[in-house]
Amino acid sequence: MNLKQSALAAAVTAVFAIGAAAPAAAAEYAVSRLFIDNLTIAVLDGEVPSVTTSIKSFNFNLTNTATLNSVLIGSVAACGGTPGIPSGTTNTCGIATALDATVVNATGSTGPAQGENTFTLHTPNATDSYANSDSLIQTAELTGDASTQTKQIAEAQIQAGDLNASSSAEISSTTGFLFKFTVSGTSDDSLFFSFDALLDILADINDPTAATALSKANVGVELSLSKDNTIIKAIFLPNGTGFGSTTDCGVTGGGLTCQTLADEFDINSDVQVSTLPVSTSGRSNTVANDHFSAIISGLSDGDWTLGLVATTSTSLSRTEPQRVPEPGVLALMGLGLMGLFATSRRRKLG
Repeated sequence: MNLKQSALAAAVTAVFAIGAAAPAAAAEYAVSRLFIDNLTIAVLDGEVPSVTTSIKSFNFNLTNTATLNSVLIGSVAACGGTPGIPSGTTNTCGIATALDATVVNATGSTGPAQGENTFTLHTPNATDSYANSDSLIQTAELTGDASTQTKQIAEAQIQAGDLNASSSAEISSTTGFLFKFTVSGTSDDSLFFSFDALLDILADINDPTAATALSKANVGVELSLSKDNTIIKAIFLPNGTGFGSTTDCGVTGGGLTCQTLADEFDINSDVQVSTLPVSTSGRSNTVANDHFSAIISGLSDGDWTLGLVATTSTSLSRTEPQRVPEPGVLALMGLGLMGLFATSRRRKLG
């Protein structure tokens, strides 16, 4: 190799060496976790359980999903029953553990993995990429347990080089409780429900390497009571407005009224942080644990349906900045070109 080629090779090698330097530690992270405990439901007739009420059916459904760099995996579980049927009671749900959907850890995750029914909160770090979710109905009043207990979590983290991640866990009628009851006589029957909830929700970004970054986490809880294909309905959306609020429990038609007895914090929460190059870190976090209850009055004769949907979800994305030569790179390129010029000049003078 002559001097001209050697100088050029040295300049090019230096440029690529600097350009390939390891990026600074960076991560986008989000988690959403919800535990519901001591959920009890009762139909009241003059403040005592109505002897004319019967549970006709119930169905529980769980759905877990996890996505990392656009690769999606998931798991589902379902069960149900028909208590009160003259031929006997059927129940496809379990006892002690009413329903369990298998935990999912996204393909390509580098850890830490979410264990089955552990619901662990992990600490954001600068080394791992992952997405996971899990959901569980631990006990269920409708299967014979004293009360209902559910757990669910969605968690994700991405690093430089990743594009996106998301996760979700849902307990409903698609995690939840879907059942029907019949009331008869006067229209003074009421539906009472009560539960405790623990919420952890966090969106976090610490990524000086990204051009843009977005971290979101969400929790949603809705209890709905309906009759005649939802023509008459009441929907309870806990929002933390407290005793006697009307903004968290809406009714439509049929002479229904809804009174909130306890609504201590906003379960239907979203947290989000986004960054541009001028702001490379941010965090939004909510942790709450308290009690909720309400009573829906004015139930008339007929078949009614009560549904609960609880969802936890996360969403992460980032974009890489456009690479431009740094001052040190430009200086090395200049030295290389100067070396080529000097070599050429000496050869001509010689």
